[in-house]
Amino acid sequence: MRRVLGATTPILERLGDAVGLVANADTDLTKHNIVQNDFDNIYPWSHMRNCIIDETGRITYEGEAGYNTVVGDWMVEVPSFYLKHTHDGTNLEYWISEHPLGGYEKTKKFYIARFKTAEVDEVHVSRPHTFPRVVMNRGNFRTNAQAKGEGWQLEDLYANYIANVLFKVEFAHLDSQLILGNGVTSVRYTENDLVQLAEENTNRVVLLDANANYYNVGEAISIGTARGDMAGGQYRTILEINGLGNGTTELVFDGEPINVLSTYIAYQAGQISGKTLELLASSGTAIGANHRSSISYRGIEDIFGNVWECIDGVLISDHRGYVCTDPTHYGDTLTEHFKPLGYKNADTNGYAGEMGYDSNYPFAEFTVDTTGGSATKYCDYYYQNTGLRAPFVGGDFVSGASAGLRYWALIYSPGSAGIPLGARLLKKP
Repeated sequence: MRRVLGATTPILERLGDAVGLVANADTDLTKHNIVQNDFDNIYPWSHMRNCIIDETGRITYEGEAGYNTVVGDWMVEVPSFYLKHTHDGTNLEYWISEHPLGGYEKTKKFYIARFKTAEVDEVHVSRPHTFPRVVMNRGNFRTNAQAKGEGWQLEDLYANYIANVLFKVEFAHLDSQLILGNGVTSVRYTENDLVQLAEENTNRVVLLDANANYYNVGEAISIGTARGDMAGGQYRTILEINGLGNGTTELVFDGEPINVLSTYIAYQAGQISGKTLELLASSGTAIGANHRSSISYRGIEDIFGNVWECIDGVLISDHRGYVCTDPTHYGDTLTEHFKPLGYKNADTNGYAGEMGYDSNYPFAEFTVDTTGGSATKYCDYYYQNTGLRAPFVGGDFVSGASAGLRYWALIYSPGSAGIPLGARLLKKP
């Protein structure tokens, strides 16, 4: 595909054998559909396979005997292919080939987590029907990923770039929300939903009707003294919503009973994984409410939205990126292993207009100007600050139209931790 630099349209030009091909995702929120996508039968997209890696390292692929009973990490295998990425000051182009050609470089095979990092029995995992692990800094996410064994790490800049290139060549478009669906980007994250009834040993919270109307069965809530506080309970799934007839409504939730205080509020944050498992199409959105339904790009659920993903192998210092290509030296301080990029990132917030390019590190694409909009150019927002920053990408549960594959947040220090900040596991052979 080709992007003419400076072009306002997010639509990209197909080149070579991609001319005339059709790529669709299923964005129907009411039912699952089979859609036409010619790339389903073209390498490497055809060989992006769902699999489970157990604790011994054994890989079982979807469709193989025993797949449904394997306990392990649910991953997407991204095969090696040949890539040519050019940027001549006028045009940006990506060319993908199954076979070696002049000017192409061979990419590295890897396994990327299907789901945001969760924690089960104090081990970081990628599994459906779990909630994202948050309130942890990048260093601790990294430590827990590496503790899983050889080859395990956090999602890094290279893997994130490869997924983005595959998306752009497949769909020839930069507006990932338009193509895949809006994702979990606008949940009820507010201080306004005050508890109306204090109760002990209960599995419900009572709210005013007007506030309860913002919630849906199957969504998760947390309960505490303020947004981000979980004193009453975290990640409780709503089982029933019942009007009580006196101006109030009860939200009945799962899990152990809790004590609900009159000082508590209810709110939403990160949502449970696995809601795209029933998709019939290779990419698309789960059934549910708009802006609250998970999306999937070829098995990679919530590739944007729900919670931010910290990206490893890179640091930002006063708007300049520094990259490390050796995972054994990934860290949160600038050392001799981090090399500066040949461009500086934008120093103002706004929608991304262009991405930077360094021929030595073409996988490092950060926003260099903010001349875009929610439906123009890259269609994704950009946040920045001075000082030392660790990049987060994709957006979270309240990012709205700002979210997307190229929504960079370069505002968090490496030690930052919070309820919107999560991670994704990666395994390199």
